[in-house]
Amino acid sequence: MISHGDIILTKLQKTKNLIGSKIRSLREARRLTQQDLAERLGITQGRLSALERGKGSFTAEQFLEVLTIFNVPASEFQATIPEPVAVVQNALVNAGARHLAATETLPSERLRQIETLIRETLLEGDPRQVAALAPVLASNVRKIDFINLIAKTKEIGLDQRLFWVLAFIAKALQVELQERLPNTIQWQYRAASRTINTALTRYRNIDQIPTRESDHFDQILNHIGHDQIKNHTSTFDNQWSVLNRITLDDFLEALRAAR
Repeated sequence: MISHGDIILTKLQKTKNLIGSKIRSLREARRLTQQDLAERLGITQGRLSALERGKGSFTAEQFLEVLTIFNVPASEFQATIPEPVAVVQNALVNAGARHLAATETLPSERLRQIETLIRETLLEGDPRQVAALAPVLASNVRKIDFINLIAKTKEIGLDQRLFWVLAFIAKALQVELQERLPNTIQWQYRAASRTINTALTRYRNIDQIPTRESDHFDQILNHIGHDQIKNHTSTFDNQWSVLNRITLDDFLEALRAAR
């Protein structure tokens, strides 16, 4: 059973991850190396690398120095608070993931924006909800502003995770289009596949997705060794440096169940 203390520790770790990602994004935007920033903060490059990955906390003095170096207010590092899991799930159901169980909890107004719903789902990282993004994108691809979506996920260091999901969904749609589907579904899937592949081709260059440490958002894989992790991940994971047990079959199952 997960205790209240475990929940608090999980939230603290997410905050550390978000702050580390934000500092990394600010550093890269200003073309500073880790060594450059580490010297200004009076720490080693290895220590800064760990902090950018959420492994530890900055001291008050270091954090104030960060604000000075990048000329940003402290509010710039305010952690994004994810919506409760049930709220996100209901929003996914409303957006086309009809195979998920809905509750009496109503989705918040801001989750009616598809870009925000996708970002919150990626932030929470629940495997079943992440897979449910397949029917959500298939149903709403024409409503999505991909430039805005990528920018918003990049702000909190989730663009790597976003592109991993998009690549999986594009592949799942291609697989499903080999089946005999109703015409309306075929048109919908073709449009979604075309749009997602265009976004992948247009925006996945080296400037927009910097080389990073692996994105580790599977709570079970976090507790096993690196070699074991490799045995649980798929070929897509290596391309995007994402470590997770979600497979192509999970996205296919979500598409079929939602139909």
